[in-house]
Amino acid sequence: MVSNVQRQRLFGWKSQQNDPACTVDVNECEAPHPPCSTQPLVPCINIPGSFYCGSCPAGYTGNGHYCSDLDECSTDNGGCSTVPKVQCINTMGSRVCGSCPPGYQGDGVTCIFIGACRINNGGCHPLATCIENRGYTNVLVECQCPQGFHGDGLGPQGCQPGTSEVGSGPCASNPCVHGSCLPHGNEFICRCSLGYTGPTCATTVSPCVPNPCKNSGICTITPARTASCECTAAYSGPRCETPKETCGGVIRDLSGTLTYPSGGATYHHGLSCAFILATNVSLVLNVTFTKFDLELSSGCRHDFLQIHDGGNAGSHQLGRFCGKNLPLNGSIISTHNSLYLWFHSDNSVSHTGFSLHWNSILPVCGGILESEHGTISSPGSPGRYSPNRDCTWQITIRPGKRIQFHFFTVMIEPNPNCDGDYLEINETNRDRSMQLGIYCNHTHPPPLLTSGSFATVHFHSDAHGQDLGFQITYSSIEGSPGCGGVHTADHGIISTPSEGGATYKPNMLCEWKIQLPVGEKIRITWINFNLETSLVCKFDYVKTRVKGSVVLCLRRNLTDKEE
Repeated sequence: MVSNVQRQRLFGWKSQQNDPACTVDVNECEAPHPPCSTQPLVPCINIPGSFYCGSCPAGYTGNGHYCSDLDECSTDNGGCSTVPKVQCINTMGSRVCGSCPPGYQGDGVTCIFIGACRINNGGCHPLATCIENRGYTNVLVECQCPQGFHGDGLGPQGCQPGTSEVGSGPCASNPCVHGSCLPHGNEFICRCSLGYTGPTCATTVSPCVPNPCKNSGICTITPARTASCECTAAYSGPRCETPKETCGGVIRDLSGTLTYPSGGATYHHGLSCAFILATNVSLVLNVTFTKFDLELSSGCRHDFLQIHDGGNAGSHQLGRFCGKNLPLNGSIISTHNSLYLWFHSDNSVSHTGFSLHWNSILPVCGGILESEHGTISSPGSPGRYSPNRDCTWQITIRPGKRIQFHFFTVMIEPNPNCDGDYLEINETNRDRSMQLGIYCNHTHPPPLLTSGSFATVHFHSDAHGQDLGFQITYSSIEGSPGCGGVHTADHGIISTPSEGGATYKPNMLCEWKIQLPVGEKIRITWINFNLETSLVCKFDYVKTRVKGSVVLCLRRNLTDKEE
């Protein structure tokens, strides 16, 4: 039996001081130990008879009861620059990008190349002028000493006061045709200008040889004799080094992050693509949206993200979403091992897209139902149920009542012996079970009625085929006259329900509860006891529960008593 205190906890209701009826809502959100996460803080929303937790804040994943930090750095370097690579530092609820490397400038998310000369003057003497070399020779920079100084300009000793003796040195004849001459002992070194090569810089060189464009890019020479790359459709960047982001694809992983588009850019116009998230067949997906920014329109007619509970567009649609509100309050738990996300954009306005994180969890179905009425449906309803599921619902109503089932839909994969998928309803008395019905086809059964106040609904699906499942309701109705009830008086008589005062009725399951004030004891005196005798009380029996169980199923002396 369930005590009054336990029922308050189960139902979320409590009684008033002078009224035993449970009509006052219990505010679970004011409990000493909050039921929702406090680190980070998640709002707790009290509703009549229950409560629910809000979504974990951005940067966290979980169900609201518990939130764990989302490691943004584990996917796509957390949005920090990858070319050049910048360190991503994960923090609680967020991430921080490190500094751009030397030669680059930016906030760590975007790093722009500013050139070698911007870093310590390119290694030149502090007074020298650093000139960028675009990479067509083996010299990165060219250092030129100012007027009144001589030397190669490299390093702290590269420029010395005074003029060099060029007139009598190896550079006296100005041997470098298209470049500058640097004395090197009794010899010279030519630093060629852009577009020239050779010992004396006399040979013309094409900036497109070798081809600086990567990934099959086409190189052309600009009027300034620099290289310009024309990239294929799959790549971008000055040298076609960056793959363009693809829209859609199948992602098979236990956990991960999906951001589209990445890097804080806006999505392109005219897109229609699908992302499929898939995990192991024995698991389901727990998805948390951390960002959602799509063009808002009536009915989401323009840009939208449409989500299906399953691996294709024919799976049950969970909704079509646009605007800035997170889909389904930011949290989705699938009933299948995959989700189908269809992203569509028109040719007008574009925004920054969406970002989500997912992990894989064990599926949960079934439960303990103790209300007087309710609805039970197959996992995935109203779509197709999931494979490899075993769900059990245990229903308990007030003693003396009976349970009536009404069937709205029963569409189970047909199999003649119910050895594949099936729906089974049993009447239970805590220790034993009697099958009331089993269904493994497309049918519309009549209402089903138990004789007692306990029942079990069991659904099983195998790995081979799925159907649309079932939707049933249950409610409590009056019990059979004389069968069960709650007794609170200090004395009374309990007897079996009989037919015309003769033998008791067959197939009855009656439960009486005797409830007296705390501290009082109960004495049971058997006036008459005549049940069918069977080995270990297999058929007809009476069971009493007082700190344990006593099962009786034979004739007893009328003076026997129990306390």
